[in-house]
Amino acid sequence: MRIIAGSLKGRTIKTLKGLIYRPATARIREAIFSILGSYNLDWEKAFVIDFFAGSGSLGIEALSRGAKEVWFVDKDRRAINVIKENLTNFNISKERFRLICADVFSFLKKKNFKKFDLIFIDPPYRKGLLKKFLKDLLKSDLLANDCLIFAEVEKELIDVSSEKLKVLTNKTYGQTRLYLWKVTL
Repeated sequence: MRIIAGSLKGRTIKTLKGLIYRPATARIREAIFSILGSYNLDWEKAFVIDFFAGSGSLGIEALSRGAKEVWFVDKDRRAINVIKENLTNFNISKERFRLICADVFSFLKKKNFKKFDLIFIDPPYRKGLLKKFLKDLLKSDLLANDCLIFAEVEKELIDVSSEKLKVLTNKTYGQTRLYLWKVTL
């Protein structure tokens, strides 16, 4: 898998092997970042968090495009180690990322000091995690004003609504559905 744009364009991302991991394909990442491009996100000021990070492909794409800082959260130590290896190989400054090996639901309950402009959510398919995650996320202190939340989920998932989330995008690509919400607190 290769990075599709930015300063790291063309570099290979090492990924995890296994049935529970399905890194965002180039087509999906291209769609995600194309959609984000129409919302005037200032990458140089953007604080991004990548939940259920896996190989970290979404967060790494954000870094490649100039994101100020990206946090990667995954409960699997192997995933965190692969992300760390990728970031080290790409010579990404340690000030631009943070690796967190934790259950995402436990992480959301902790008090944090950072507000995020963009949140990626890529939970395992068919586990029913998105609705609970969004509910907990909206209760957390992680959301900056006008925060964007991007989710990559299975195409069958269609009923995700909240009075605090304005749907900006709901598109299907093969077996994947992409949601983009703007938080309205």
